[in-house]
Amino acid sequence: MLVAHVELQLTVEGRWEIGCDEYNRFKMEACLGKYRTALDDLERLVVMDCSSFLNCHCQGQLRQQIGEALQRRSEAIRNVINHYNIQAIALNPPPHEELTRLNVEICRLRTAIHAEQVQTTAVIEDLRLSDPKLAEELQHQWRVRGVGVCV
Repeated sequence: MLVAHVELQLTVEGRWEIGCDEYNRFKMEACLGKYRTALDDLERLVVMDCSSFLNCHCQGQLRQQIGEALQRRSEAIRNVINHYNIQAIALNPPPHEELTRLNVEICRLRTAIHAEQVQTTAVIEDLRLSDPKLAEELQHQWRVRGVGVCV
């Protein structure tokens, strides 16, 4: 009775039926909203992890502590990625372009990290012959930075 009264006051002409255009449009908007929220959570977690790496570098913490932090965060990362994947699958059609783009970016990041490791190691080895003290300091800074985590 109360619902009918409110519908009359709001001049609601008819209720949505499952499968009608308005219902489907709202359902798609709700799915997109959940997907965007999951994507925001994933991006936030990545930014938080990156900033924690920067903080470790600035405070001079050791590589072992970074590895431990990654292990602690791995479950949270897995949960957020699983939530993101569920929301992405719920979209009809799923955003394959976004997943493809993210996979490309992941490969680029891994390649950049590996290239930096190779280049820095080579520079340190060259410096061992010409300037051992500088090589030792660079090696120390490289360790303090926490590089060497497997990619």
